Amino acid sequence: KGSSLGLQFTMAADNGNNSKPLSGPLRFEIPDSSGLIASPPRRPKCSVRFLRCFCAISIALLSVVAVVIFVTWLAIRPHKPRYHLDSGNVTSLAISNGTISTSMNFNISSRNPNE
Repeated sequence: KGSSLGLQFTMAADNGNNSKPLSGPLRFEIPDSSGLIASPPRRPKCSVRFLRCFCAISIALLSVVAVVIFVTWLAIRPHKPRYHLDSGNVTSLAISNGTISTSMNFNISSRNPNE
């Protein structure tokens, strides 16, 4: 089964006189499914165009900044510094009247893999 497409051609005529050639613009219209002819799209208002342009530029700039940050992170690859407890000792320990006092010595080494 084929489908039919309803096309409508109209021309302006001179007072209905068919002896003269028709003059005026040729209008080509395709009705939509409801049988009504759709109006031509309207140009958006200036504020809408500005808002669309502003949003597009903002998204583009944010995308560029995100890519730059990601590439920088990939190049640097930051890591946390590492700390190791090498040795520790308690030199004195005293308990008096429920109070504990002590002296301790610790050797801690650190390594920063970023340098």
